Amino acid sequence: MKIVFIASLYEKEARQFHYLSIVDLLESLGHQVIHQHITQPQATIEQLTSSQPSNIKFHQKILKLIKSSDLVVAEVTKQSVGVGFTIAEALKADKPVLALSSGEIPPITNFLEKHDLLLVHHYPNIRQLEDELAFLLTQIEPRKDKKFNMFLSLELDQYLLEAATNKKLSKSEYLRRLIEKDQQQTAALAKG
Repeated sequence: MKIVFIASLYEKEARQFHYLSIVDLLESLGHQVIHQHITQPQATIEQLTSSQPSNIKFHQKILKLIKSSDLVVAEVTKQSVGVGFTIAEALKADKPVLALSSGEIPPITNFLEKHDLLLVHHYPNIRQLEDELAFLLTQIEPRKDKKFNMFLSLELDQYLLEAATNKKLSKSEYLRRLIEKDQQQTAALAKG
């Protein structure tokens, strides 16, 4: 998986060991981890806050990386408005987020606590995280299917129910198969 790692730049010096250890653990599991925006020596809070344009450019870069990723891993031991904003933006883009904290788990807004793409995990030390990380990633894998709701008239709903029941399928599966059949027919027509 392509994973974007985010963490507080304010705490970079104090938390660098944890940041790099998490990146190493993710890479050892075979994942591509984008982390340089946090872990490189030139990534400093002074550089980020030196001007509004540099701050905007930094956050635009992070958001672009997130949109092209499969998953976000956030180290949230120390609260950070920037990290919170980035987590919210990742969730808004339907990207799963694994939030890790080695301290007391910070309070998370009601919006985030109830989000099914967010998993918050406390790790007391890196060794324990090493034992748990592979399992945690399986619990928050990117969605392969998208949910879709629609309104139908009573007539169409009744027809859909009967057609699906006759084929011993759920209504959702019946509709999926119809769409796949149409997709195949369209592709065949395109080939000519």
